[in-house]
Amino acid sequence: ATQAIATSRCTPETFTPHLSSNASLVYAVPYGPNDTFVGPLGNYSGLPEYCAVYVNVSSSATSSYEFGLWLPINTWNKRYMAYGNGGFTGMIAFADMAPGLFYGFATVSTNTGHNSSVTEAGDAGWALNDPETRTDWGWRALHGSVALGKELTEAFYSEDISYSYYAGCSTGGRQGLKSVQMFPDDFDGVLAGACAWWTTHQQNWDLK
Repeated sequence: ATQAIATSRCTPETFTPHLSSNASLVYAVPYGPNDTFVGPLGNYSGLPEYCAVYVNVSSSATSSYEFGLWLPINTWNKRYMAYGNGGFTGMIAFADMAPGLFYGFATVSTNTGHNSSVTEAGDAGWALNDPETRTDWGWRALHGSVALGKELTEAFYSEDISYSYYAGCSTGGRQGLKSVQMFPDDFDGVLAGACAWWTTHQQNWDLK
């Protein structure tokens, strides 16, 4: 019965009332172990049953970011895990989010304000003459995704999150440090690896 109730809540009607005025729901879809989620880097199947949510947020008059939120059905451990990004790649880290479901984590990741592929991880052309999108990449997309994702998570389960964590490497490590610096209440724990924090000194080699 509990599982049936949770599955039935994976609908736009559950999440839309909790969206901020600048956010829109792209989809809310339940997935079972026999279903396949098609992602940019591959397909994911055989996962514990979960609710896949996708949200678009307008961050300014000229910029926006997106985030994915995966909510385990009937196995939530009351914990929330955000995953960072690598390089300049604008892509939600579905590959990192998927394993968290096996441990009962609600997982979230953002595209950092632009869309690109892994092969374009060193291409920062999207940032040229676009300060608002650079701000999204620098900190706004992660913080905004984490904050709104928490609200949607608690709305789905009708329970509070007990602990919130972050993990990321390279650019993801920098995102973790920036989160601690600017928004210390976002996470109870941060795993920041190989922090690429001095971007202007690291990236001269790949400017175009």
